[in-house]
This record gives sequence, structure tokens and C-alpha cells, in this order.
Amino acid sequence: MFYALVLGILSGILGLVGFVLLAVFGVMGSKMHDLFDAVGGRLGLSKDVLGMILTPTIGGAILGLICKAVPLVIGDGADQLGPLINLSEDLGVGTIVAAGLCKLVAVVLSTGFGFIGGPIFPLIFAGTCLGVVSHLVVPDVPAVIAISSCMVAVPCAFIPALFSMATLASVVLVLGGAATSPVFFACLMSYGTVCGTGIIQDLLRGSKQKPGDEEMDPDEKAASRIASDAKSEEHHPLP
Repeated sequence: MFYALVLGILSGILGLVGFVLLAVFGVMGSKMHDLFDAVGGRLGLSKDVLGMILTPTIGGAILGLICKAVPLVIGDGADQLGPLINLSEDLGVGTIVAAGLCKLVAVVLSTGFGFIGGPIFPLIFAGTCLGVVSHLVVPDVPAVIAISSCMVAVPCAFIPALFSMATLASVVLVLGGAATSPVFFACLMSYGTVCGTGIIQDLLRGSKQKPGDEEMDPDEKAASRIASDAKSEEHHPLP
């Protein structure tokens, strides 16, 4: 279980990196879309036309360059899992690390720049890369435990589907009960590392917080709200 604990924490950290990148590229794509819409408005074009065309075009061009440099990134990652595991020693640690990180960048880039699709399978691929690298760097970690744990623990960093993910790994990799227990424990540690510590909640709360709100405690906010309501009643008295 010690290996599962460490792998779960590492998976949570990798999942957190993916979540932060998703937020960053989402803001970038939105800003770029608004910029192109503003330019299109000055040119007399309809709303959303220029942004809807150019934003995915630029994102697709960058995505194409990433896939050209690292072919393992192409697709959702399902077809690459077999070669990634079977040829891991030939690929080497550096190539696998680059493939995992580029997969994270590719999925958040696609999501932020207007492409349709979900992050589950790309996160499974990134988790598989983490598991393979863990086994190559520390051979004492059994490959079946490292790969099966990380491949589903990374999505569990911010997706509350621990039982579903652990069952998925158990069924796809034909694990027994003894081998499935570390997988579930790694999922639990990954989810606890990110969501259990409140990191995701703090990030979401900070992104929605208005400027100046951080300087007011809850009592000050309540007093300000009451004063605002009182002033509104003065200008609009009840009949």
C-alpha cells in the first residue's frame, strides 16, 4: 500500500497541473476569441464570426505542431496505450515524460480553444505515462501496480468517480481483487490530495472573487450588504 500511497499523491499533483493548465488555456482562448470578435466588429462582421473561425484555427495549428513533434500525442491516447507500455524501455524515460506533458497541454489547448471532447482518456494516457516512468525509475515498484494505479488516479484528482475508475482499471487490465485494492487506494489518495485539501475549491473561489473582496471579512461583507439594502429602501420606499 505504500507504493499506492506515493503513486496516488504523484497522480494528484499531475492532475492538479492539468487542472491549472486547463484554467490558463481556457482564459487564453476566451481572451483571444473576444479580441478577434472586437476586430471583426470594427470590420463590420457579425458577432462571433471572426473569433469562432480564427481561435480554433490557431489552436489547431499549435496542436498540429505538438503532434508532429510528439506523435504519441495524436488522438485521445487509447490507441497509444499498448505501444507505450510494451515499448517503454525502448522509448525511454525522457520520451515518455515528454509525451505525458504534451498530452496534458494538447487536451487543455483543445478545450480552451473551442474543440469538442472530454479530458478523461487523455488524462488516462498521462496517468499511464506516469505509471510507466515510475516503474522505469524505481524498478522495485511492480509494473502492474504502477501503471494500473496511475492511469486512473490522475483523472480522480478532480473527478469524484473513484469506484468507477478503479473498476475500469480492474476490468480492462483483468486485475484480481488483491491487485485492485492498491488501485482504489491510489485513486483515494489522488482525490484527497487535490480536492480533499481544498486546493481546487480555493482556485475556483479565487477565480470568481471580485477585486477588493479579499480585503473584507464575512462580517464586513454582511454589513456592507445591509447598508446597501437600507440605502435602496430609502430611494424606493415600500408602499
